[in-house]
Amino acid sequence: MDNYSYMAPEISSLIERNRVLNGSMTVDEQFLLTVIVPVHNSSNYITRCAESLFTQNVSSLEIVFIDDASTDDSMQKINSLLISYPERICSTKIIINPENIGLAGVRKLGFQQALGKYVICCDSDDWVECNYYHNMLQAAISNDADIVIAGMTQHSKNSTIRTSLPEVKTDGKQVLENWYRNPIHMSLCNKMIRKKIISSNSIYHYEGINMWEDNGFMHRVLYFADRVVTISNPGYHYDRTNAKSYTSSINRQAIDQMIACASLLDSFYLKVDNAELFYNTKEAIKFLARINLLTGSFEDYSLYKRVFPETKAIVPLIPKSAFSHRGYIRFLFVRYHFAWFFVLLMKIAKVFNLVNN
Repeated sequence: MDNYSYMAPEISSLIERNRVLNGSMTVDEQFLLTVIVPVHNSSNYITRCAESLFTQNVSSLEIVFIDDASTDDSMQKINSLLISYPERICSTKIIINPENIGLAGVRKLGFQQALGKYVICCDSDDWVECNYYHNMLQAAISNDADIVIAGMTQHSKNSTIRTSLPEVKTDGKQVLENWYRNPIHMSLCNKMIRKKIISSNSIYHYEGINMWEDNGFMHRVLYFADRVVTISNPGYHYDRTNAKSYTSSINRQAIDQMIACASLLDSFYLKVDNAELFYNTKEAIKFLARINLLTGSFEDYSLYKRVFPETKAIVPLIPKSAFSHRGYIRFLFVRYHFAWFFVLLMKIAKVFNLVNN
């Protein structure tokens, strides 16, 4: 089973299906940009999201809403709002999935349907400032860029953090080579991608993986990108207060998917040209998946010791920026060889209901 001994049977099967998956996506370009919006029971947020897209300062803009078997009135709200923006009606596409296929499947469908030269994603509980995509397109066109990465604003219950990026021009391979020491967030929502990179290289989201799906996708996209540009604009607003979002909580199934994604990326990096340049990055990916097995469970701790054990060597090279505040505390226990003590403390905290998971 590659270089680790643990793998749930359904996750092992998932990895093998993804390793043989191939195909192509070819559609004509009719817009400068397509925004893909997965929607699943987003009634409390969707009006804010859709209005922010309808009011973008980009005329050549396609917006694709994909309803993933919602049971609320999300789509009715989109349709009602769209009437107020007649100039967007012809360039707005609404797709209804009768059965839930998950975030990865929805985004794959969106890329297949997109008619834009560039594509970007927007989560249905987030919103975008009116000049965000205009500024990204300017950077893309003026630099003939394959990927444009912009800043982001994160909203939690107690804080708002605006992250502006330094302006950089580089290539995707260099980004990946240095990713283990500069682990940029792999969200698709602040990355505008030339669609041809996706279609020409048949890059799909890994099937059935809805946690870390952006990591699995963006590492491969960046590898094929010759020109990557960053701009400072933090005009994408990421709302972390939605408890019902696709990725609001990390449970055991989600951790298994992270591990599966890391294994697939491990295989990807082993096959690329100059694979040695990306060795530290692939080891960091595996470790960052593995560390999530440190919970309040000694059973999970036993698995932690068996999954990707070779990643111990990368630990001293991983920076603080790779973690949230809480995640960094856990990392420090690992860094100084007290992972078992962290698990014990978490177990005690759970007994006294001091933590939620």
